[in-house]
This record gives sequence, structure tokens and C-alpha cells, in this order.
Amino acid sequence: MALIGGLSCNMNVIEVLNNLDVDLFIGLGDVECPQYIRDFYGIVGEMEDVSVLKYLRSSGRYLINMLNISSDFSTEVVISHYPPKGSFTRIIDDNIKIGLKDILEKILVHKPKLLFHAHSNIQNQCRIYDTIVISIGSLENGYYVEYYPEKFNFIFKRLW
Repeated sequence: MALIGGLSCNMNVIEVLNNLDVDLFIGLGDVECPQYIRDFYGIVGEMEDVSVLKYLRSSGRYLINMLNISSDFSTEVVISHYPPKGSFTRIIDDNIKIGLKDILEKILVHKPKLLFHAHSNIQNQCRIYDTIVISIGSLENGYYVEYYPEKFNFIFKRLW
């Protein structure tokens, strides 16, 4: 599967995505036209219009818990739009530091193996205790991550 985030309605990029050899796409927010991406499930960020949330919910594609991935911290692999406060993956353009205390607290309580997040333009990873925190990067910059749930394995990828 491919984990993506940060994509406007760029039909050229969507066409490239739809031709990737992956079985499904999971959006980690700021994906503005998910209805055009085949086999798409996901969560929202702060950039989408409310119609994206309505589409995901009405079509059963809002991801709360699927395979071994959840957005509610009920599994060993978690997705979030925002990074946790204090992680090295929370740095975005111009060295601006972001991150939510709430996400950090949930990591400390639930102790997932992996946490994938968007909201950052770069790809990076770090550890918070036993949790590996992964920034998938922005698809507008060509970044995405392939994740293999049966092995808890991921690979940083780039379209261009």
C-alpha cells in the first residue's frame, strides 16, 4: 500500500498514482480530490474542504481501523495528519517546528510500533521510546511511503 499526503487536485499526479503497482492508497490528510484516486481510504488534515470529509464518511473510506492500521491508536500501526510534539520529524519548510502534544501523549499511553504522519514536506524518521515515527513527506514534492503491513516494513519513495 502507499501512504500519501499533501496533494491538491493535480490530475497529472493522480494519473501517475493510479498507475502505481500498489493495492490501495491511504491518505494522511491534505488530499483534496480523493474521489479520483483508486482504492483510496484516509483521514483529513487542515487543507481540505469539508466536502472531502463528507465524501470519505459517506463512502465508508474514512479510516479509523483497517488491516493493522488505525487513526484512533487501537492498533500497532497508527496514522495521524500531525506529528507528535518533540519529534525530529516535525520540522517543515524554513525550519518551522510543528507537532501536537496530544499525539505525543497518545504514543506514550498506547505505545504503537509505528506512527506515520503527514503535515511535513520532508521524509524523515525518528524514535519516541519504542515507537518509530515516520514523516511520509508531501506528495506535491513527489514523496510517498510504501508500507507492507505483514512485515511492519516501510520504504521511502519518490515519484520524481
